[in-house]
Amino acid sequence: RAATNTAANLAEGQRRMPGNKRRAFENASGEAREMVGCLDCALAWGWATDHTEVRRELDRLLALCWGLTH
Repeated sequence: RAATNTAANLAEGQRRMPGNKRRAFENASGEAREMVGCLDCALAWGWATDHTEVRRELDRLLALCWGLTH
């Protein structure tokens, strides 16, 4: 759900006016952070083991969101 919302907010932000655009990108960033939290839980519960590549991609996504909002 968080991954879908991240993509949806990024897409929505592309067609918004400046103030609303930033808000959509901030929402995308929040959803991406939620994905990090979900990954951390999956690792803690033993549902996932090798997370290096996924975490690297999430870090890149968060950096993108940072650049869009700051």
